[in-house]
Amino acid sequence: MKEYKNYISYLCLAGLEILSVYSTIAMNSVDLGEKYGLLTVDSIHLATMSAYGIKNIATNDSDFEGIDFIKIWKP
Repeated sequence: MKEYKNYISYLCLAGLEILSVYSTIAMNSVDLGEKYGLLTVDSIHLATMSAYGIKNIATNDSDFEGIDFIKIWKP
């Protein structure tokens, strides 16, 4: 956990912004998970993106394909 904490601290110093997940986002994630057949973590990512107006995601996760309101970038 200490190594993970150090990594997160490094990313934050480099400009990473960690967004808050509120109860409305969590509730929306359930709806999005059901609609798109997503796992819980993926649906929370999607609901958070929606709440904050984020349209782009860098991922190799094919579960996000077919979601019409985001743009997928494959590294």
